[in-house]
Amino acid sequence: MTESTCERCGEQFAPRDGKRFCSELCRRRAEHSRRQERKRDAARLARSKERAARPCLGCGSTEGLDWWVGRMAHPGAASSRCETCYLGYLRERYRTNPNRRNRPKSTEQRPRQIQRYHDAVPPRVCPGCGGEHRHGNGQRCADCAHDHRKSLRSAAEARRLDAVRVGDQDIHWTLLGERDGWVCHLCSKRVPKVAGTAEQPMGATVDHLIPIAHGGEHVWANVALAHRTCNISRGARGVAQLRLVG
Repeated sequence: MTESTCERCGEQFAPRDGKRFCSELCRRRAEHSRRQERKRDAARLARSKERAARPCLGCGSTEGLDWWVGRMAHPGAASSRCETCYLGYLRERYRTNPNRRNRPKSTEQRPRQIQRYHDAVPPRVCPGCGGEHRHGNGQRCADCAHDHRKSLRSAAEARRLDAVRVGDQDIHWTLLGERDGWVCHLCSKRVPKVAGTAEQPMGATVDHLIPIAHGGEHVWANVALAHRTCNISRGARGVAQLRLVG
């Protein structure tokens, strides 16, 4: 027999005679909730009618105060101002609000604020090109900072290639997985037998216990198996210890 869900408590019960509640108590509570909601709606409607009968706080008119009806969650809502006065009130409050007064109100004002910020920040001399700049908090200008980061990446790649060239040439993630039992030495979890790529973030990679950036060598004694995500998270920070397997 298909069970029904009580509309009050959500419990499952065997349906009988088309009943919507699992017990008489749930039925009474649901009826009481409906009566209370009807009373609240009637009170809101009475308050909104009383408010709509008052004159507009802006122009004093008694017409058009029901423009808010349908825009609020409860029925019969009314505003203390007509729509024209309310929009004017919002514009005046926005204009006189000190927290919003200094914010750019259009895309044309933003460059002027950036220029005022640059005028307030003293210029710095770039050690790369010797020119003055106000780029961020660094010492280099934007172009020199980009070239410096690019040179650091190139130097790191060159060190890695040199270490691989003079190290053990037979190191591969498949052989390393067989040696380490397909367990990541960083998180001690199983490593799937797939190469670590962007599509396989939990795949196998070769991790250097002493990073090449810190003078480590590309030899069997200095490598261990690791997930790609674990390897990236560790980066070149510190010296890892090889976990004993088996």
